[in-house]
Amino acid sequence: MKRKSESSPLSPLAALSLFLPSGMLDYFDLVDSINQESCFILYLEEKFVLPSEYSHLSLHSKGFFPEIEVQDFPIRGKKEW
Repeated sequence: MKRKSESSPLSPLAALSLFLPSGMLDYFDLVDSINQESCFILYLEEKFVLPSEYSHLSLHSKGFFPEIEVQDFPIRGKKEW
């Protein structure tokens, strides 16, 4: 007989955070994704959130940079054997 898992399954964003750099989803929203044969393409949009360590500064937005493509390996922080 199979034992019922006591922990709840990961949400899609929680699972995604396992593959992205630590804390990235604190400052970006996932707005779209494309599943291709050999890769996933993720579209992230920056949140309008000021990190707490900069809250004492008077900052002014200068707009956004053009979108960029970041290529990364499948599993971060894992050594190849």
